[in-house]
Amino acid sequence: MPAKGAVLLAMGEITEEARALDVFPAVDVERTKELYEQSDASCAGLQRSHVPRQISGGAPTLGRHTVSLSDVHRTYVQAPIYRDNSRRALLWNNFTSLVTQVRRITPAASVYIGGSFVSWKRKPDDIDCVFVLDKAFTRAITNEKHVRLLRSLGRGKNGSLFKYGIDSYTLDWEAIPITQPENNLHHRYLIHRGYWDDWLQRNSVKNEDPHPVHALPGHGYLEVMLDGYAVSL
Repeated sequence: MPAKGAVLLAMGEITEEARALDVFPAVDVERTKELYEQSDASCAGLQRSHVPRQISGGAPTLGRHTVSLSDVHRTYVQAPIYRDNSRRALLWNNFTSLVTQVRRITPAASVYIGGSFVSWKRKPDDIDCVFVLDKAFTRAITNEKHVRLLRSLGRGKNGSLFKYGIDSYTLDWEAIPITQPENNLHHRYLIHRGYWDDWLQRNSVKNEDPHPVHALPGHGYLEVMLDGYAVSL
């Protein structure tokens, strides 16, 4: 962990947009500790294991795996093979700082993490992540700065956060107790969840022509618990 009060390193100079959003403030060790503790508490009682990996590649085995922030940190930042890897430490510090900012605005049930960061790639390009946010809370937000941050959070490579190695998107979680959609809103929500599950397990197509083999799942991804899921009774 960085020393208390240390300024968080960024991938480049902080843009005016990011500065206005207060995304990358000074690191607060105590707040980061609380973040890890909350993540561990949200995993308590859930079926969970250490990050499951394939023998080759270091990526999770097929499927979605429930883990905590501590699990990811130990496996992909602190492991002996990465211990002196400044790139991974930088990406992780930026990511956890962003998580802290998001949770100041709205409860975050979890965040999906996939891509090159959860692999043996020594210098990953970025952290691919999808924040699962409770729609009941996010739709009630009116603070202009908070709205801008959530908007940037969902823009991926087109957002200001990508400059800092964070390729982020959002998924509005809804407490729908049935699996058969009753209206178009339910239908779009279920499709959206399925889209991310499929996308995060595919091998990316970069300098190749698309081929049916690219539709096959190639690896799994992590669901990192943050505040956990809850419903009002």
